[in-house]
Amino acid sequence: MKTSAYIQAMVLTLLACALPAAGQTTWFVSNDPGENPDFPSIAAAVASPMVVNGDTLLVSEGVGPYVGDITIEKLLTIQGEPGEQPVVRPGSPAPFAAFTVPPGGRASM
Repeated sequence: MKTSAYIQAMVLTLLACALPAAGQTTWFVSNDPGENPDFPSIAAAVASPMVVNGDTLLVSEGVGPYVGDITIEKLLTIQGEPGEQPVVRPGSPAPFAAFTVPPGGRASM
C-alpha cells in the first residue's frame, strides 16, 4: 500500500509540473487576413482569454503598422515573424508608448 500511495503522489506531482507548460502556445498575429492569423491585432491577442502567461505572440508585418495603446497584464513574449519587421505605433499622441506594462506586470519583446 505504501508503494501505491507513493506512485500516486509522484503522478500528481508530475501532472502539476506539466500544467504550466500548457501556457506555452505561439499565436500568429497579422492584420493581413490572407495570412490566416489567429488574431488580427496585437490588442486582440493580448485581450483574449485564450492567450495566457507564458505564451508567445508571433507578429507578421501584415499590411501596415499595428496601432498600439495596448496594456499588457500577462507574461508574454512578443516577437516579429522571422525575416520581418512589424511596426507598432502609439494610438494616441500621449503617452507616446505603444505598449504599457502596469506595475507588477512583465513582458518580453
